Amino acid sequence: MSPFGKVRHLFKLLSIVFFVSGIVLWSVFTPNVIEQPTPKTDRYREILNTEEYLKKRLAMEKVFVRYGSPFVEEIDSFLFACLEYDLDCYLLPAISGVESGFGRALLPGSHNPFGWGGGYIYFNSWREGFLAVAKGLRENYINRGLTSPELIGPVYAPPSKTWAGKVNYFMNIFREEEKKTIIKIIRL
Repeated sequence: MSPFGKVRHLFKLLSIVFFVSGIVLWSVFTPNVIEQPTPKTDRYREILNTEEYLKKRLAMEKVFVRYGSPFVEEIDSFLFACLEYDLDCYLLPAISGVESGFGRALLPGSHNPFGWGGGYIYFNSWREGFLAVAKGLRENYINRGLTSPELIGPVYAPPSKTWAGKVNYFMNIFREEEKKTIIKIIRL
């Protein structure tokens, strides 16, 4: 077999391995999100129009606009997923920044900016993807004691030694933007 044939054979073999791995990871880590969860209504309603929520929303908007992200119209979906699964509201967007440049580089139509299942898992919408990954992070990482990017990274993105630092970098960009945000709430 020629060297070119060997490379082609190796490429086909790797493609099959990645495809099968994606299916296995999808079946293990992707929750059934056909039935959309309802928000923890009291907490969601309580925070929805507060200064805290609005600051986070504006910070996300500024960062997404700066990076040319398609998520500008999906900020409430991010925040809903974070509230639903009690996550730091900047963790999911930061992971999407590392894994897909905030949704700019991913498999077309996958709605998977997180590299979930190697990036091969498809969701029907951004919201479905956000909820599935938020639930997966809560159940498969945070509830098992992997509560920071440094602890999540070796499992989420092996063998990367830089993933956690990059996630923290983006989380800090959101936090710094939030600190700059001043909101005046007019009470009638």
